[in-house]
Amino acid sequence: MSTIKFCINGKPYEVDCTFGPDVSLSEYIRTVAELRGTKVMCYEGGCGSCIVTVRAAFAPDNVTKTFAVNSCLVSVLSCHGWEVTTVEGIGNRIKGYHDIQTRLAKFNGTQCGYCTPGWIMNMYSLYEAKNGSLTLEEIENSFAGNMCRCTGYRPIADAFKSFAKDADQRLLDKLCDLEDLDIIKPCGLECAQMCTHRNKCFKNNAENKNGTEKYDEKNSDEDDNDFIHIQDDEKMMIVDTQTHKWYRAYSLTDVFKCMSLGDYKLIAGNTGQGVYPVSDYPTNVIDIFNVAEIKGYTIDVNLILGAGMTLSEMMELFLKLAAEKEEFTYLKQFYKHMDLVAHIPVRNKLPGVIAFYTAKDIPGENTFTPKNFYGLVEKEELLCDKQVKFYGQPAAIIVADREKTANKAARLVKVRYSSVSKNKPLLTIDQVLKSPEKNKRVRTDQTIEPTEVGNDVKTVITGEMRIGEQYHYHIETQACVTKPTEDGMEVLSSTQWLDVTNVAIARVLKVPDNSINIVVRRLGGAFGAKLTRSAQVACSAALVTHLLNKTCRMILPLPTNMQAMGKRPPAMCNFEIGVNGEGKIQYLKNTLYQDGGISYNETYTPQTIAFLPNCYDSKRWYISGNSVLTDKAGTTFCRAPAAKKACEIINERLQPIKDRMNNPSWEELIAEAYDNYVYLQASYAFDPHDVKNYNLYAVTLMEVEVDILTGNHDIKRVDVLQDTGRSLSPEIDIGQIEGALIMGLGYWTAEKTVYDSSTGKLLTNRTWNYKIPGIKDIPSDMRIYLRRNAKNEFGVLQSKATGEPSVCLATVFLHAAREAVRSARLDAGYDDVWFDIDIPCTVENIFMAVGHKLEHFKLK
Repeated sequence: MSTIKFCINGKPYEVDCTFGPDVSLSEYIRTVAELRGTKVMCYEGGCGSCIVTVRAAFAPDNVTKTFAVNSCLVSVLSCHGWEVTTVEGIGNRIKGYHDIQTRLAKFNGTQCGYCTPGWIMNMYSLYEAKNGSLTLEEIENSFAGNMCRCTGYRPIADAFKSFAKDADQRLLDKLCDLEDLDIIKPCGLECAQMCTHRNKCFKNNAENKNGTEKYDEKNSDEDDNDFIHIQDDEKMMIVDTQTHKWYRAYSLTDVFKCMSLGDYKLIAGNTGQGVYPVSDYPTNVIDIFNVAEIKGYTIDVNLILGAGMTLSEMMELFLKLAAEKEEFTYLKQFYKHMDLVAHIPVRNKLPGVIAFYTAKDIPGENTFTPKNFYGLVEKEELLCDKQVKFYGQPAAIIVADREKTANKAARLVKVRYSSVSKNKPLLTIDQVLKSPEKNKRVRTDQTIEPTEVGNDVKTVITGEMRIGEQYHYHIETQACVTKPTEDGMEVLSSTQWLDVTNVAIARVLKVPDNSINIVVRRLGGAFGAKLTRSAQVACSAALVTHLLNKTCRMILPLPTNMQAMGKRPPAMCNFEIGVNGEGKIQYLKNTLYQDGGISYNETYTPQTIAFLPNCYDSKRWYISGNSVLTDKAGTTFCRAPAAKKACEIINERLQPIKDRMNNPSWEELIAEAYDNYVYLQASYAFDPHDVKNYNLYAVTLMEVEVDILTGNHDIKRVDVLQDTGRSLSPEIDIGQIEGALIMGLGYWTAEKTVYDSSTGKLLTNRTWNYKIPGIKDIPSDMRIYLRRNAKNEFGVLQSKATGEPSVCLATVFLHAAREAVRSARLDAGYDDVWFDIDIPCTVENIFMAVGHKLEHFKLK
């Protein structure tokens, strides 16, 4: 039998028969090669976190090419003869970083960092494929498959565009400002880069003066071996795994031979796995990627394409033929369409199960929401016990030796129900308000009565407003690693709230709180989703470690993460407003409802009521805030202080030492304090009353262009002036503002959850059907300004928050889009009256709001 051989970062690997076709390249990289820089999130080629670079030769011309692939989709058995490069292979702390890595960091193009390796490797693949000669257009069109929730994309785009040969002067000036760089000639004595970098080769003078070694691609492990170029005699390869046979075909004859052997599946790039996941492969898997007969094309009267052509190859061919042959000029339109819809990396009793646990295996309390913490007022079940509360509620834990084995086993579990309600689930606020259960499911949290009422009412306005929920879309799903220790357990949790996680685990396991040691390193995005919901995963992993006395790693698959974990809560309000002839409010009645899912935990209502008046005079307002229970996962905060006081205590101790010294450096001051036996540790217990409320101010201007015939929109420009107090780091504050603004734009323009009305199943539970903004969806021109010299006496070092408030700025899109639609309606002869635009303002909703008639589409 044949052996699959390939390289990862220059190191040779051989795949033995224990690896079947379901083992992806990403899994092999992370678990066998133990290179954890390659991340995974969606396992369907939709987020770009797993992108790696591949150099390989393929039929029909057998020319070696460099390209990016989504390693979560590629079977490791497809990698014969490949040179695979991961983010560790192009640069690291030991050998130094690649220019792409350092430049992305210098441009502040990373925040949580979880998506960063995928961005870097996609750019590296493009850079290498084009020998460093890139245009702005090529760079802009190469990242549709990379998602980022934190940055708002602008700094990433700027960093990568600075490599373009037609980069505008603004980016080059910024590059020099950031890095103090000079252009140096290739092959100079001081140059450590490859000659293919040509005039885009830079060196950092400051670093070189200090003797810091730059990363040298010539000396990397990638070129230190002779394994890479594998002789391939083009005889069909057969890999016999324990459960399947993998055939690597080189001709149609090979393919037809394999097809006669029984059930089979044809695989080329395996991108179909992303859209239509395969849980069980047939016995025979036929790799047709190297079959020359299906890689080419022929022209007679028609253009006939080989089924094995990649989308990238097809797009290049379309451009070529459109330019060379008049009868094929229409292919330019096909190219434009594919450029819109296809992204580059995509177009290119079960063995292993260890244990199965349910609620009855929990030694302590079956809850991950310990009461008496802020916002937690009732217990939510860790694992479903007796009555199912919502579709997708976790009911059991599968423990296996591989992540894929555990997921496969979970799909095989059959749940028997003793009785099934014939009533449909109540999934929306409207459904609850109309149901007989209204009194049991609606709780009034707070009511504000008016202190005065006007009597000059000329006009009464009534209406209602609805907003939907939003998935946080943290690129790292809920995850936790738990390890047994001699005195308890170490928990490496991706959490924003350590003490809730600590107490919840202790209650579940029925152990002392101090036997649980919580460790938090860094979070791959959170946005509030990892405040309390992370405790559910941490408690589950801790339960496994407690029962098996073994280390456990738990990472939720994206569909489970989206179905079982709470989201930003939907809300609606009914209002009645009386105004005088000048539009001044005489009275206002607002009844607000917020969807809490299955529990009243983490209700938003008090905060919403506090923020509702904004800058208005609310003396004449009546506000009723209500929480509503629906049959969905409990909603959670969508938002992201004792250290400050502890630092003040230490500074007080240091002040006498500092007064005796002559302007000492921090190191000198600490050394002197140590010699004088000054205790340099301090602790302080946080008191909510320590935090004082303060106002934030911002102005946002946005220019939106709407295509009236299709409903598409384009944000031409946005200007933001925001009050950040005395900014501690303007670059970070700008990044926070941009990221929050784009997250808000996603909420108002594209992000919508859809549920099955009969079961409550979330239907938008993947990257293919829940869409956040991509790199080409952001404003064409985005300008962020910080208000200067605006000290904040209540903030840390006189600063103000920037991440959460900036989400609100995105509402300006609604007003701009409405004005554009209003103008079109007036042009079409409609009266200037109020019209509804359903939220979010998707292409369909904007199109419907225009109110088209058939005659509008007739040419006159």
